[in-house]
Amino acid sequence: GELIEVKIVEEWGMALGEDACMFDEETESEAYHSDNEAERCDPEASHNVDMLVDKIEEDMEAELEEEEV
Repeated sequence: GELIEVKIVEEWGMALGEDACMFDEETESEAYHSDNEAERCDPEASHNVDMLVDKIEEDMEAELEEEEV
């Protein structure tokens, strides 16, 4: 397997579950001016991130339902 670092961040203009692979090649000042022109990663890695986000979303929904009961 390959170890892939995943950072979960809130990005204005992107919906929950919409992912983009962002590389740390930008300088710190450039990173603050993101314009959603991120390079795309390996499709398999992107799919795995999608599955992770779906799992987190399901777990959060289950927790909210338990709190309501």
